[in-house]
Amino acid sequence: MPSTTAPEMLSFDTCCCGQPNCPRLNHWATMLHKLETDGRLAAEIGQSLLQKHEKYVIETDQTRNELQCKVQEYQERIHALERAAEQSEWENQQEVDQDKAKWYWKWKRTQTTLDATAADLDVANTKCAQLSNALRDQEAEAEKLGMYKALARESSTREESLRTKLDEALQEIEALRKNEKVLETRYRRMKEKHDKRS
Repeated sequence: MPSTTAPEMLSFDTCCCGQPNCPRLNHWATMLHKLETDGRLAAEIGQSLLQKHEKYVIETDQTRNELQCKVQEYQERIHALERAAEQSEWENQQEVDQDKAKWYWKWKRTQTTLDATAADLDVANTKCAQLSNALRDQEAEAEKLGMYKALARESSTREESLRTKLDEALQEIEALRKNEKVLETRYRRMKEKHDKRS
């Protein structure tokens, strides 16, 4: 920056009136000195303000650069977070889709199992109904067989009674035969005795 130099002091030795201590000359000299002092002060203030302005511009540029760096860093972080959020959302969606597919196949398999179980249950119910009908038929047959067994037991009892009576009759016949033989023997003896007497 160009340096500002103070103007040289103007000296007034004598006035145009020829008086060495002219009040007007003194007044103008005082005013001129004051103006020169104010000019130097204004120049110093201007120089200071210029330096402060330059420093402010430099600091502002530095601050702007730092802020721009921070903004760029924050933008990069934001972009990274957005990418991470998108990746996370995609992964979550993938997990959700996988879970949905897994639970769908589990439900499908369970539904298939339930359908098969229901079909097996229908078959079992049909078989149970058939077995119930067969059981009723067997119970009817068993009832008939019970009747037949009762008749058979009754027939067996009658047969045993008849066998007993037959055995008794045979015993009586055997006894009668023995008695007949005894009577025949007695008869022959009596006849022999009778024949010998006659």
